[in-house]
Amino acid sequence: MFQNEIIECKSLLTKHFLYFILFVLFISILPSCKSKKSLENGKYKKVENASNTSVSDTFFNYTIASIRSKQLQFRSLSMRCKVFYDDGKMQQDFTANIRIKKDSIIWLSLTGIFGIEGARLVVTRDSVLLLNKLTREYLARPVSYLSQIIPLSSGYDALQNLLIGQLVNVEPAEHRIYEADSLLILNFQNTNLRQTATLHRQKYTTLDLLLADQLIKQDLKITFGDYRDLSGSSFSFLRFIEVNRGLQKMKINMEVQRYTIDEPLTFPLEVNDSYKRI
Repeated sequence: MFQNEIIECKSLLTKHFLYFILFVLFISILPSCKSKKSLENGKYKKVENASNTSVSDTFFNYTIASIRSKQLQFRSLSMRCKVFYDDGKMQQDFTANIRIKKDSIIWLSLTGIFGIEGARLVVTRDSVLLLNKLTREYLARPVSYLSQIIPLSSGYDALQNLLIGQLVNVEPAEHRIYEADSLLILNFQNTNLRQTATLHRQKYTTLDLLLADQLIKQDLKITFGDYRDLSGSSFSFLRFIEVNRGLQKMKINMEVQRYTIDEPLTFPLEVNDSYKRI
């Protein structure tokens, strides 16, 4: 009986780990942004495109500079997260261990019940390696592979920014900024991608981040909560994620339970002859 539960756990973990990895890789695709029309109505006050007036240009640049000044500064970061996954058919709890060497490497491991590690993902500035420890298979691709999945010019930077709760660099793009009581709403849009971020006006913390791929009709929303002080900066310890890909809908809750900052990290990933390349 116990052996059957272990086999079932491995099957579920393999399937849902791959879904989770796909979420990470598709993480730049976020849900329905508020339209320009809706933002202009009611209590929202629009500041024109920064290229149109010097006043809006100054305000926009000041806002971006303020956001950057509040962002977490680190050389290395590790997070142990409790993850809840729900795709409408199955629900599952996981533990995600994320390690980041800034601007260099992202390492991710996901573990299910009974402490069974399902797989590991390593993304560097020039490569992507996914190791499925349960099926003994691995995938190795150049980092440009991310660009085939994520409609952004820089897959690594986008992934790193979203994992730590920062804005994605969308270029080239038109931009708008709106004021709404204690909120600031930034909108960036180019031919493929639209990003909308809602920020606290005084703290410049991100409350929610929305990205929508306008070509392949995929979207995702991340809501950030439970901000705490981390190395002198406000950092979100709770994220609620919704992903829409056609008829497929996924919800992922992530709670940061432990963290270290600027401590020595290792990024183990070994592929031996027993693994099959896919």
